[in-house]
Amino acid sequence: MNDEHYQRIFTPRFERLQSCMQPVAVFEALATEIAKALRKQMYKKNIWHGKPEWLGEEYKDYTNWNNAEAFEILCLACYMNVICKRFNSLQQKLSDTDNIDGYIHRNIGFFLYEAQRKADPVGHKVAMKVRQAVHCCATERGIITLDEKNKIHNKTLLIFRQSNSVSKPEPSVLADTIKQILHHNHSWTTEIIYKLACLGRISQKAQVQICDIVADIAQQLTTAGINNCQFKSLVDVMKQEVRVINPQERAPEEAADEIPFEPDEIPDEDFECWRVWCSQMKAAFKKTPYQKRVREMLPKVFAERELAIEQLETSPPQAQIAKHLGMAVSTVNEHLKRIRELAEIIGKPNDCDSRLLDYLIGQMLK
Repeated sequence: MNDEHYQRIFTPRFERLQSCMQPVAVFEALATEIAKALRKQMYKKNIWHGKPEWLGEEYKDYTNWNNAEAFEILCLACYMNVICKRFNSLQQKLSDTDNIDGYIHRNIGFFLYEAQRKADPVGHKVAMKVRQAVHCCATERGIITLDEKNKIHNKTLLIFRQSNSVSKPEPSVLADTIKQILHHNHSWTTEIIYKLACLGRISQKAQVQICDIVADIAQQLTTAGINNCQFKSLVDVMKQEVRVINPQERAPEEAADEIPFEPDEIPDEDFECWRVWCSQMKAAFKKTPYQKRVREMLPKVFAERELAIEQLETSPPQAQIAKHLGMAVSTVNEHLKRIRELAEIIGKPNDCDSRLLDYLIGQMLK
């Protein structure tokens, strides 16, 4: 997401906000533009027509976002998060570039994503894991074709069989069919639904199982004469099923283990910085003055966490790494200590400074 691709709407207003003599008028002008962008993203992400309580308990008394009071409260929270909380960061960005609109647009998206994650951990968990499974079925197995490459959101059409006519299945029939398929899927009913409901970490093995379940749904829908459906239609049924197990009357703060960013909106250059950092660390392992045995084990311990982080999940704890590598937990702790020391020496790659990189490195070193 390059800022220069965005028209300078926020940028001149933020510039005036820093030095103006009438801050109230400038604040209102900037807040109005933030509200417009927020509403637009809510429509794009299919949040506008959802329940307000899905963005936080403070909105539970409102029935929809057309309520002016509800949206005004949300806009103020967004402004505080995107502008006030990041004021110094915005100033720094402005010293490096003359257009920070893309940065502000991205952080509005992060604001909505984080609100959803905290208010609806079950929905968030299911959506993340099913999105990964659909991507697996589309790119690795070729079972599903997407109407948009590399973009999976609520309105994405999942095509199970190419046909000259793109039929639109009756919503109730589609939902009932998906539900029946799930109820006859042994992996779903005995294991996966409970893993999702407890909001714990989803292992690589379990993620493969979710991919198998989505593949089963796609194949059986095709057999039933349904050759396509929107991602939302699929994921909503799966959310409903998981919510039967965990109605989440109160969303725990620590509920979700996913990265606090919308994957579709993460710039490629941020991931590239992560990959450069990993390469620098691996090169450093070979040059350390430690014994050969230690030099050989450091990249193995590093790889255990790198794999999980690449899959946008929290890194495995020391005990799990120790069990997998067949060593004592104390030994793993010693290796992690050495990795942290090396990371402090290496630092971050040149020209790499982002919330995502900080998060990924933090997961690796914790």
